[in-house]
Amino acid sequence: MPQTVEGTVPVATPTAIFNQSKLLFDDSGRFKTSVNYSNYGKYTLNLETIGRSGERRDAAHTVFYVPVFRDLIDHPALKTLQQLAAIGVFTPDASGMFGPEQAVTRADAVFWLAKALDIAPNPQRRSPFLDIESNHPLYPYLPVLIDENWFSSQQQIKLNPTALLTRAQAIELLVRASWNAGEAPAALPYTDVSATTPLAGFVAKALKMGIVNPAEKLNPNQELNKLEYLLMISKLSDVQTRLQVKSY
Repeated sequence: MPQTVEGTVPVATPTAIFNQSKLLFDDSGRFKTSVNYSNYGKYTLNLETIGRSGERRDAAHTVFYVPVFRDLIDHPALKTLQQLAAIGVFTPDASGMFGPEQAVTRADAVFWLAKALDIAPNPQRRSPFLDIESNHPLYPYLPVLIDENWFSSQQQIKLNPTALLTRAQAIELLVRASWNAGEAPAALPYTDVSATTPLAGFVAKALKMGIVNPAEKLNPNQELNKLEYLLMISKLSDVQTRLQVKSY
């Protein structure tokens, strides 16, 4: 049975804080009655902590709802994934399911990471990428991300947005997005990553950052699923400072 929920949230609370507000709240800030709230868990959010840089708010806390993710109910990463949904990194399915095995496109990978790091889009600038239409939600972010060195000069023509994300691509993107350059490794624990390749420097940095763990093989060309990639995002130090969500 759906829970009976009454109450309001401040109309001024930005929907960017939680994308699922489009599902749960009407324009006046009142909870919609058509939503099955049994698919959601109740949380309190510290707006001062996770607000955009330099932005001040009067209310220190508000109450909102995040998905239960019934297909991950006993998974050790459940709370982390709920927190990522809560700060608007990805739009959860209103069914209450997560879909851990879903593939991740390159466009999704960049968009989720930009949301996780609270990057502000700039709709006034044109994107140089030839394969991203101006109506794509990622489009206004791309000029900003280029300025922040998320892409190499060779990558700034085509993003291949519908191509599936590999582990190697994810590592390079996450390291670049954290304002880190690759470094020349003395040795790597992986038998399938040569220390002489450009990827090796990013892998070495990713090891230091805790994005990846030592193992016999890295499998750099393996396509990542939704669960794997979002957990990599959650390990970034700047993202961890935003995950200030407390359940009660």
